[in-house]
Amino acid sequence: MTGRPRVFIILGWVTFAVAIIYLVDLLGDHYRNIPAIPLNGVSVATMLFSVVLYGFAVSLWCIGWGVLLRATGERVSMALAASIVGVSQITKYIPGNVAQHVGRAALATRAGMNLKRVIATIGLEAGWIIAAGALCTLLAVAIIGPQSLSQASGVSDGQLLLVLAVAILVPVGFAFLLSPKGPIIVRRMLRIDDILLPGLVPSLTNLGLHFSTLIIQGAITLMLCMNVFDMEGVRYWMVTGAFAAGWVTGVIAPGAPAGLGVREAVMVAGLSVEIDVGTAIAVTALHRLINIVGDVFVFIVAYMAWRRASRKPA
Repeated sequence: MTGRPRVFIILGWVTFAVAIIYLVDLLGDHYRNIPAIPLNGVSVATMLFSVVLYGFAVSLWCIGWGVLLRATGERVSMALAASIVGVSQITKYIPGNVAQHVGRAALATRAGMNLKRVIATIGLEAGWIIAAGALCTLLAVAIIGPQSLSQASGVSDGQLLLVLAVAILVPVGFAFLLSPKGPIIVRRMLRIDDILLPGLVPSLTNLGLHFSTLIIQGAITLMLCMNVFDMEGVRYWMVTGAFAAGWVTGVIAPGAPAGLGVREAVMVAGLSVEIDVGTAIAVTALHRLINIVGDVFVFIVAYMAWRRASRKPA
């Protein structure tokens, strides 16, 4: 093991520990105010529908990678590419936050795909995921005003906007460096100068699909607030911005399995601007549970699709 991975592993566990300490501290202060999850017809129907809706959101993510991969010239069916993502994504809960990428590359090469294309598109996808999260958060800031989110994050409005702008521009710059129009020395150093990388249209398509998943996740969060915990007057873009900010932070945090703890810490902070802290903790915990159940559901469906698609020619 090199020093670089070891540093990232240590940093990941430190980030995870800080987030857990923050959440435990919140629980200690507000556990008496955390409402129980009511089990009635409306709440149960909402939770079941949320699982299905989450599954649809993940399917968009799976299709997004297929779009990038096919744009490199890889002759692969969309069903096979999407099912590989759906199968491998269940391993994101393994500490280290890289098992899902390794698993995807392994399944893709087993199917005969070019490893360089697979790795390049996984890297580009990660950049567009971060850009989508920052863009969604930025849109929420524009609609509800930066004061609300800066109040939750504890930073000034200018600092918040600067971080979001950097989060959007860095993936765009990274994509340009890897593109045929970027410096050839970069592509040669990464040994990808001999492969075709996705152009503007498939890249923007991937960005749009990931942005759509965040819009859906915001809708799920709003439904949980209103239909399960009977919270009135909750603004859609406030909860969507809170989720997007927590989600992109969890993606960036090295080592945290599926952003566990990190995403929840940011999400609770954001939601507590709109609702009381106890309910914010309950909504965030229920949202994570729905995501886990949804991931299992997606894995089962994707595995069956993968077995079927593996037997068919591209």
